Amino acid sequence: MTARVLRLLGICALLGVGAAACGDGGPHAAASAGRYELDRPDYARRLAAEYLETKDGKPRKGIGAEKQAEIQRACMAKARAIKLSLELRADGAFMARFVDARGEQRLGGQWSQAGAEVTFQTTAVPGGRVTSIPVVRAERTAEGLSFGGDVSGWVVPHAFFLRKVE
Repeated sequence: MTARVLRLLGICALLGVGAAACGDGGPHAAASAGRYELDRPDYARRLAAEYLETKDGKPRKGIGAEKQAEIQRACMAKARAIKLSLELRADGAFMARFVDARGEQRLGGQWSQAGAEVTFQTTAVPGGRVTSIPVVRAERTAEGLSFGGDVSGWVVPHAFFLRKVE
């Protein structure tokens, strides 16, 4: 399996985790259903932090203002170069779309929600096979869905936030 397919599977898995949490389609499902898109400024900030901050969030030593600005510009350019969108349907199905310089990937499956935890289980990968795709979980907030870095490496190699747009 290519890295691209694995990333797409990860996105679907993340989305599938959300569907599993919805369970019977109760009030959480109705609130979470809709379209989501990558919050690019947040993603760029998270990318830059990997270079500009230590693991405990403190500024790295030895990085001048010019180099810091260069890193921030590069991270924003990288964030602008990708598109990640997700549609969560009220019936518990989801579809994810990831576009970068290498092309487009789509994933689909089931999502559910239990409290703030949204679970995604990928069941469909156009042009590919679904074999051992992990269940992916996100946290629903008032603004969207937050994916941690521990599972997001399948989609993008960092934690990311999808803002609800519809």
